[in-house]
Amino acid sequence: LSLYLPADDPDVRMYRLRQGSGNENSGQKYEMYQRYLTGNGVPQDVNRALEFLQGAARDKHLPAMMTVASMYDRGYLLPMSAENSFLWYREAAIAGSDSAKMEVANRYAIGRGTPVNTPEAV
Repeated sequence: LSLYLPADDPDVRMYRLRQGSGNENSGQKYEMYQRYLTGNGVPQDVNRALEFLQGAARDKHLPAMMTVASMYDRGYLLPMSAENSFLWYREAAIAGSDSAKMEVANRYAIGRGTPVNTPEAV
């Protein structure tokens, strides 16, 4: 007897993601962040949500990088830190986010989370 579990079945996919094999891609990690944050299909767990979010951000997932930067900026679920916020916005800018590029330029101009650097701000 063979048990076939189609990978595209939402219940099977969710089960595999919840197991946290470590082989999730950045998009899957970001999806799991959202699910654990809201309790959508999994028990709500903010700490687990942040683990998935930070994993996705480290994997260069732009929405995750921007979310981490914003969380540090506002002190939402992560300690408020202009420096860490700047670092994540800069990483997102390097990865190609236009809005992150604007944020980095602004922060260089006003010295938020980094020393004022007029040439970099332009």
